[in-house]
Order: sequence, then structure tokens, then C-alpha cells
Amino acid sequence: MHRYQTTGEERVINRRIEIDAIDKAGRIFPVELSIIPMASNGEYLFVGFVRDISERRRGEARHAFMLELSDLLRDSEANGALQDVCALMGRYFHVTRVGYGQLDALEDIFEYSTCWTDGTVPPLIGRYPASAFGPKIVAKLGRGETVVIADLFSDSLSNDEQTQATAKSVDTCSILVVPFLRAGRLRTIVYLNDRNPRAWEPHEVEFMEEVADRTRQVIERREAEAALQALNISLEARVDQRTSELNAAEDALRQAQKMEAIGQLTGGIAHDFNNFLQGISGSLEVVRRRIAEGRFNDVDRFIEGAAESARRAAGLTHRLLAFARRQPIAPRSIDVTTLVASMEDLLRRSLGERIMLELVLSQNLWATRCDQNQLESAVLNLAINARDAMPGEGKLFIESKNTDLDASAASRLRDVEPGQYVTITVRDTGVGMDSETISRIFEPFFTTKGQGQGTGLGLSMIYGFVRQSGGFVHVDSKIGLGSIFTIYMPRWEGADTEQEAVAAAPGGGTGAKQGETILVVEDDAIVRTLIVEVLTELGYSIIAAADGREGSDILQSAQRLDLLITDIGLPGLDGRQIADMGRAVRPQLKILFMTAYAESAAQASGFLKSGMSLIAKPFEMGTFANCVRDLIERI
Repeated sequence: MHRYQTTGEERVINRRIEIDAIDKAGRIFPVELSIIPMASNGEYLFVGFVRDISERRRGEARHAFMLELSDLLRDSEANGALQDVCALMGRYFHVTRVGYGQLDALEDIFEYSTCWTDGTVPPLIGRYPASAFGPKIVAKLGRGETVVIADLFSDSLSNDEQTQATAKSVDTCSILVVPFLRAGRLRTIVYLNDRNPRAWEPHEVEFMEEVADRTRQVIERREAEAALQALNISLEARVDQRTSELNAAEDALRQAQKMEAIGQLTGGIAHDFNNFLQGISGSLEVVRRRIAEGRFNDVDRFIEGAAESARRAAGLTHRLLAFARRQPIAPRSIDVTTLVASMEDLLRRSLGERIMLELVLSQNLWATRCDQNQLESAVLNLAINARDAMPGEGKLFIESKNTDLDASAASRLRDVEPGQYVTITVRDTGVGMDSETISRIFEPFFTTKGQGQGTGLGLSMIYGFVRQSGGFVHVDSKIGLGSIFTIYMPRWEGADTEQEAVAAAPGGGTGAKQGETILVVEDDAIVRTLIVEVLTELGYSIIAAADGREGSDILQSAQRLDLLITDIGLPGLDGRQIADMGRAVRPQLKILFMTAYAESAAQASGFLKSGMSLIAKPFEMGTFANCVRDLIERI
């Protein structure tokens, strides 16, 4: 500070530096220090700001850990992956031993085959009776509960002689053990050991449980592979007896591989998602710093940058949910001819000048019922795929028509029921596909495009959406003769429901009327606070509840309520149960469901009754406000 006063040199002043600090208990923790000079009557007054950055450092370490974990699970074979994961956990948690054990329920014996140590304690390898670890510990693990013990020689959970004798024999004083149950029974454990007493922090326990769950897929795959190998050894002699067991093991292996594939997808998109998070956190950090410094210029630019990153992250989430066929959809009656015609300009811009587009659209088309946005995305995706299959010039034909499939015609197609369908046919003059490629085009991650040019998700998402809507997709193609994709959507003869008509209408005014009261039930504190703040600014009286039980108490009171807003996925009583309870005591109550992941809301017929609407997270607050106003004013 003296240097700054005399020379103006800023080595520390007006900069943010990171240093270690010591609290009253003697704990060393990282902080960010900022010193700002203030001139007064020719003299300087220095103001210092200290911010604890332990949580940020911890988040950075976790982020690096999860990226490395994804690489290990994706690139290694099962046994090697678990050994590498043990080493990774040992270094991260700074413990003396990490490993996996499997319980043989028939013999009541733990078998340990995977273990890492830091060299100060012996590895835990071999077979140990479950009783060696004490009845209290084994009972808790059997209930699916994580065991956390700071000192095995003083904790009430481990105060029996057998447990303490085992602890001495393996040179262990503190443990953190996460169990995996299958069919309600204990099968596998993941453990951290330390030879010294250790008070496990809650964030350590939470993160260990998250890491253990990520490795569950590899464990299940190893078990399935081992079971399948054991069956194959004796299959020739016992083929009739073990056929059903073999099929079960193969199904388990396919399921484990599918779950691992989804895990690989998560790792594969981590780069994009982390960029979005960086855009959000970085922009908000700049905004916070500028507000603290009284610099309000260009703040809007950084706020808009954070919002745009959030929108892009939401789009990525919806793509993943659509791939899993669990994306909440808003089905309504659709005129396919009108929809495709409205896309003509977009299609022509997407195809470019070298591709000729011809639309052959029926003017007397039946209606179908589906999510309009997803149908538009499906048509656009097929058109772009067709463009990529025509490297030179080419023609693309899109046709809509009514199709009545009788039993004979339906039998020639795969997994098709006879009936009346609206068809959308996308035909190109491209390079075409062979039969092997056609058989795989709807598989997740399969793509015929070059590396980095396709995710392999486009057609699988189309297939998932169409099947979710009750239709199917047929493909016909030959090398050199182009490809024909036909989407069959079931005919819809009903009228739009009340909530669909309202959802399609433009939003009206969003301001509250005198005395209007809304009950908000949301378990996420940040989301709940945000919703309450927005609705309060609009003039509504708000009652907030953190769970279904609290919300149900309010519903059964004499409190005036004009609208119930509830998340579907709540702990305990879920949103659907709260809504039913509310309607039982308040038959005219309007209800708005919120969801980030709700397969039942998307697929179950009749989920939304009269006076109900659903909005998918993340949503823009303006859209949310319009939805609230429209629902309250609905007759």
C-alpha cells in the first residue's frame, strides 16, 4: 500500500489475489483478497474484501475428478476400470485404502477382488465372513444406508469386539462405505478406509455416494459378463436347463451396456455443457464484481450472455430427454399439411441452392395428435440428413397424405397395427443405404457421417418421438437410388382439449387482480425463491411450501387459493397426489404442474384434466407469467 501511495504501482491494489487464510479453529482455507484504494483529502483509505473460495475450489476439483472418471469408465474394460477408479478416489479423498467387495448371500461372505492402497496399509483382498465386520454395520448396509464412522474404536455402531478386532487386523480406524442393493438385497459395497480417525464432511459423503453410483454401471456389467461367461462354460451340457438363465444374463448385460452408453454420452457432451456453465457463472461473476465496484456499464450484455448460455443448456437437456424418450411433450391436434407448408422457407434455406425441394401436400388431410415442435424438428432433421446424402445436386420430395392400412398391409411392415394414419414421406435422390446400414440407423450413437459431423442421435430421437406419439417410421433405400423415410402418425378424430386450446393462444396480461393468492409447492429452494419473487412482483399473494406434506396442510385450510403451482417430482407426496388432494377439498382449484423430467405427464392419457396445465423446466419467466394468468382466468 505504501508503494502504491508513493509510486502508483499496483502489484496487489485493485487486483484479486488468492491466498490461504486460517480460521479460529486453526483450519487453513483458501480466500480471495481484493484491496481497493479510496482517496480522501489527499490521503488514501484502503478497503479490503475477503471471500471464502473453498466451495469454488472444491467444485473445480470435483469437476476435474468427474471428467477423469468419465474417461476411465468409457475407455477401460470393466476390471481395469474399477482398479483405476479406486486409485482416483484414493488420491481425491486422501485415504489409505479404497476398494470394492461383493457379498455372497448364500455363504454370507464378502469377496474382495479390487483394492487400492497408498502403501501404508495392506490391501484388502480375499474372502471375509460378513460377521467379521459386526452385525450393526452389516445390518445398516443391508438397509441400503451409507455407513460413516470417524473412529471404529469409539463409535457405538462398531463397539463390538469382532468389529474392532477386524479393524486392528487390517489397520483401519475410520470408514465410509456405500452399499449397492439388487432386488432388495445387499450385493456390493464401495469403501474408503483411513488408518487414522477422520471426521467425514457431509460434502465428502455426498460426493462419494455420487461417485459410487456412477461406477454402479461398470459393476453391473462385470457381474453380467461373469454370469454370462459362467453360463457359457456349462451351456453345452445343460442347454435345456439353463436357457432361461442365459437369456436373463444376456438381458442384464444389454441393460448394463445401455446404461454405460448413456454414461458415455454424458461424458461426451460434458465439453459443451461445461462451456454453457462457464458462460453462466463467468457472466454472473463479472456482473457481481461490476455492481460491487459501482460500474453498471455493459452489465446488460453479461446478463444476456448468461441467459443465452442457459437457453443453450436447456436445449441440450431437451435433446437428451428426447433421446431417452422421456421428454415432456405437449400433444395437440395438428394439420400436417399446414405445418409442413409453414416450414417451406426454413427448409429451402437449410437445403441450399443446389438441392431442389418439391412439396406434394394433400389438402384434405386427416388430423393427427402430437407435439408440434417435435414434429417440425423431425421433418427438418430428415431433410438435413437427405441434404447430406446428396453431395452434389439433388432433389428432395416431401409428401403428406392419408393412409388406411388394412391387416394385410400392416403385416408387411414391422411392429405396425392396422388403422388410419397420416403419413409424411421424405424422399431424396442421394447415395442411398445398404440393408446393414438400414438395420442400424435408429440405434443411438450410430451415424454414417464423418467424425465430428454427426452425433448419431438425430434419427434415434425421431424414432423415439414418433413411437411415443403412437406412430412408427418406415425406411426404404438402395445404394445409388436414394432413400425414402415415411412417418406414420395415427389419425386423430377428437377435438382439442381445453388446455391445448389455451396453450396455443397468445398470452394475455400477466398482472394479478386484487387478493389473488397462489400456493407454490417446490422442493428446490432456489427455484422456489425465484418463482415466489416473480409472482410477488406481479402482485400475487404467495404461500410457499417446500414439500407435499406442507402443501397439503395449506390446501386443507380455509386459506383463499386461486391457483396451485406444484412441481411433479417432489419427495414424499408428488405433484399429482397433491393435485388430487387439492381437488378433493377444492373441486374448482386451478393447477399448474411444473416438470423437468416426467414421463408419466408426457405419456399418460388424461393426466391433465380440466383446469390444469403443464409447463416444462427450464422456462422463461414471461412465458410462465402468461401461463399463470391464462390459467387463473380460464372459465
